[in-house]
Amino acid sequence: PDQSGIELIAALKAQRPELEVMAYTVFEDRETVFAALKAGATSYVLKGSTPRELIEALHSLNQGGAPMSPKIARAVIQEFQARPAASPELLSRRETEVLSFVEQGLSYKEIASNLNLSPHTVHSHIKKIYEKLQANGKHDALEKARRKGLI
Repeated sequence: PDQSGIELIAALKAQRPELEVMAYTVFEDRETVFAALKAGATSYVLKGSTPRELIEALHSLNQGGAPMSPKIARAVIQEFQARPAASPELLSRRETEVLSFVEQGLSYKEIASNLNLSPHTVHSHIKKIYEKLQANGKHDALEKARRKGLI
């Protein structure tokens, strides 16, 4: 395909806003899930679902529901539950360094090289940053960090 599934969802919804779109995918990371939902997906079902679960989800969607795989529903609920706001001391010095390199547009590999870390360690720092800021991805983390004066 010439575009991602998320781009396709957005294009479909732009042309036919009444269309109910189910994202049926293997991607279960928060960034992809929320990007698909923001693009207009009404439903998000993982490809690991049983055929019966998929059929039930399609019926539910057809009847006005918004079916989601349990793991995805949990992520959505957690996103909207009240959590304490991030404060500067929540990010370690290293996490702040990593985030500043992310802000500069460096790849994980480049950040790792600059900080003399493995790409896996950089990925771990990024994951902790997302958790601490309750961010759904890189852009969300940067926006929240700027708003809170962390970078």
